[in-house]
Amino acid sequence: MVYSSVEPSIRAIINKLPDRNPAQIWIALGAKFNTAISRSGRMAIRKRFQFTTMKEGTSVQAYIARLTTIQQELSGTPDEIADDSLISHLLQNLSKNYKTLVDIITHRPTEGEMVDAITTELIEYETSDALFIAQVGSNTNTTGTVVDGHALVAETQGNPKYSSRGHGQGHGRTRGQGSGSGRGNGRKPYERSVGRCFYCTKEGHRASDCALK
Repeated sequence: MVYSSVEPSIRAIINKLPDRNPAQIWIALGAKFNTAISRSGRMAIRKRFQFTTMKEGTSVQAYIARLTTIQQELSGTPDEIADDSLISHLLQNLSKNYKTLVDIITHRPTEGEMVDAITTELIEYETSDALFIAQVGSNTNTTGTVVDGHALVAETQGNPKYSSRGHGQGHGRTRGQGSGSGRGNGRKPYERSVGRCFYCTKEGHRASDCALK
């Protein structure tokens, strides 16, 4: 079972062992690959733990898995990582997207809170946030607001009807003054219906004024 569970490079080492007793194989592999046996190896693992942070664009689940793997490497050694230390490091090195949740967790009574409870809370937060973003991105009202905004910009740019020199013809004069018919009606382009807000999808609400942006 040990032989079939390891990589080919490790099998080559097993093949060279004089005694292939399962217990002896396990001891030999531990002496060769378990860096936590020596003090310098444990210090290297602790250093790797200190420099492990959550990178932008990575999942919180992957970040948690890296930390717990390092904790398991030092389990049972003089330099093992306590759960409190793991939780503290985990919360301090999350990406900025988790700032609100971290503030909630750090300001509530945490006595007796386990690693599993906090990591589950973080993963559920990540999942719900991803679902919210997906729903907003697929909302037809949101899409329509963006399209309307682009169309409005395209309509006003380069159109003499909306230029600073005056509306329509008549050399900038209002209707009934001087010569020219003054075909412009004086209505500004931004007085059109703004549709739905990009952020809260409220009817007639401008995205620039939304508190959720």
